[in-house]
Amino acid sequence: MRHSVRLEGTRYRIRPVTVEDTAFILGLRTDPERARFLHPTSADVGAQHRWLDSYFGRHGDYYFIIERRDSGHPEGTIGIYNLEAETHSAEWGRWIVCKGSLAGLESAYLIYQAGFDLLSLERMYSRTALVNKSVISFHDSFGMERVRTIEKSLHLASGPEDAMEHQLTRDLWIQVRPRIEKMLRALARPIPA
Repeated sequence: MRHSVRLEGTRYRIRPVTVEDTAFILGLRTDPERARFLHPTSADVGAQHRWLDSYFGRHGDYYFIIERRDSGHPEGTIGIYNLEAETHSAEWGRWIVCKGSLAGLESAYLIYQAGFDLLSLERMYSRTALVNKSVISFHDSFGMERVRTIEKSLHLASGPEDAMEHQLTRDLWIQVRPRIEKMLRALARPIPA
């Protein structure tokens, strides 16, 4: 969906995806290390353009580029989608950061800020392949609740995989947010020489 949601963090920001981001997105999604926990993606630029055209027409689908504030250099993607108006809930994902990027914690913080503070959601959830142990651990340490395991719900290049569904409710976000903000402030401090 074409949208205007932008958020600035301490070192990173999220901004709407544009057609000009096609090559960057395709590079992330087809990188063998980054793509092993994703649905398979065609390396065809035309196919990615068609997917973005379809995305721009979908209501309730917010796709972002994660970029550095100091340089504007893109470091990843993240999104909110499957918005359910009746329950004020949505899924977040499409979360891929470049190898070596430090954008993980702040980009997750920004996506929750977008969902809860700007889109007035009551619940945000994420589904992660159980074999992706580092992201499962991240969600646990962030403060998300484990909801359920969904068998064979993800179709990766390796085949069907089970997924862990985590959630964060608005009430839990209010509790978790100060701890995450404290961590982000600590990470933003210059390291003494």
